[in-house]
Amino acid sequence: MTQRLAPKIGEKIADFACRTGGFLTSALKVLDAQVKSAVDKEIYNSSVYGVEKKALPHLLCVTNMLLHDIDNPVIIHGNSLEHNVRDYKENDRYDIVLMNPPYGGSEKEGVKINFPANSVKRNC
Repeated sequence: MTQRLAPKIGEKIADFACRTGGFLTSALKVLDAQVKSAVDKEIYNSSVYGVEKKALPHLLCVTNMLLHDIDNPVIIHGNSLEHNVRDYKENDRYDIVLMNPPYGGSEKEGVKINFPANSVKRNC
């Protein structure tokens, strides 16, 4: 997926269910080949953003970012579904979003009410 989207230096890349950071590291590998100067390296260092709900994968993702020369990784330990989409501002936008939906698990009732089960109508 990363090769298909072909990220470029200067683009902001996010994964809102990042687990251990697989998509983010694959994006960093593509970006690393584009680093030609100290300015590019600084831009590279602030290119990725992640959110992970579970503690161990969050820790592994931060470690993974450090191993890929991201000096100050922006990997949030939290649940991206808890934020109201209406609260996002223009500077919260990303050029590329690489992510798989999380599988299994459960959500708090406060999150579930944002996604009512009977709101989707299907033609069967």
